[in-house]
Amino acid sequence: MDFKEKSDHNYWEGKIEGVTENIKEWMVNQPKKRCGLIEGHDNYWEGKIEAIKKVLDETLSTPRDSERALNEIKNLLES
Repeated sequence: MDFKEKSDHNYWEGKIEGVTENIKEWMVNQPKKRCGLIEGHDNYWEGKIEAIKKVLDETLSTPRDSERALNEIKNLLES
């Protein structure tokens, strides 16, 4: 294998041009749907977020309730 030929700057001439367009085209053509594993995590976190919103809506009527709300949120995240 002759490395001198490939290390010459003329070797890359014309090969690098258009790479950006090819990558952009490749990205545009990628499927927009996420894989099932990621979707499962999305559903998991959406459930946690909804539970946290519910805790915040129900418990934060007075400033003293913030500690109780934080404890409930901590329990939600640990479960």
